[in-house]
Amino acid sequence: MATLFSVMSWNVEHFKEDPARVGRVVEFMKQQNPDVFGLYEVEGSMVFGQLVTINKGGQNHCLLYFEIHS
Repeated sequence: MATLFSVMSWNVEHFKEDPARVGRVVEFMKQQNPDVFGLYEVEGSMVFGQLVTINKGGQNHCLLYFEIHS
């Protein structure tokens, strides 16, 4: 039996170390509730770390793909 799943791909453009923006992006992603998502133009390992920390404990099984620019 086929199973449907949702995919979200988003070029967040110059996604730098701005805690307020990280919060807004994560909140929007939670509202969309994708099964798989990709974020592009994440700039810096600190933002990546914040996203992973915020996403921990979620109910969804997500594949995280981040393109990190430094």
